[in-house]
Parts: sequence; structure tokens; C-alpha cells
Amino acid sequence: MACRDPIAHEQLLEKRFRDKPFALIGVNLDNDPESAVKMIDRCGISWRNLQGGTDGGAIQSRWPVPHIPAIYVLDRNGIIRYTRISGAHLDNAVETLLAEAPKRPAT
Repeated sequence: MACRDPIAHEQLLEKRFRDKPFALIGVNLDNDPESAVKMIDRCGISWRNLQGGTDGGAIQSRWPVPHIPAIYVLDRNGIIRYTRISGAHLDNAVETLLAEAPKRPAT
């Protein structure tokens, strides 16, 4: 399986906001965990990935994913604020939510 084009952008996003209250979490819908791990390694995915499976596993049954890739941007309260966005729109969404986050006191 080839790596998706958005992965390169997601890698940059993850690096750019690494020191912020931000996290990328991937959900792999492959039913073969070994195949999923190989793809994660081959594509250089460094963020957390959960094994969801397409067979009605806990993740897929609670949050059905209508298409792949699907991107959901949640705020600090776990509310989905953005979906079906990518590129600059994804960057803007993350920046907007980070601006809403409480500021950490200076040390």
C-alpha cells in the first residue's frame, strides 16, 4: 500500500506543533495489525496510532468513518469542531483552537 499524500503534511503539522497542547492520533482501519505496523513504519508516521479495524471494532462502531482519510479536529473538551479539512484549512483550525487554549504560566 502506498503512503497517502496528506501524510507529508500531517508530519509537518506534528513537528510544527510538537511543543504545543496538540496531538495527532491515527486510527488504522486495517484488519491486519501486522500490515498496519508495516505501513506506519514505511510511511514514517511518528504519532500515536490505534488499531480500529473495519469489522465493527470499538472505535469504528462508536465513530463510524465514512471515508479514508477522515480528519476530525477536536477541541480541548473533546468536541469535534472541524472535519473534512486538509492543508492550510487544517493548519488554520489547529491554530484557532490553540489560540483558545489557556495560556501556560511562564517558568
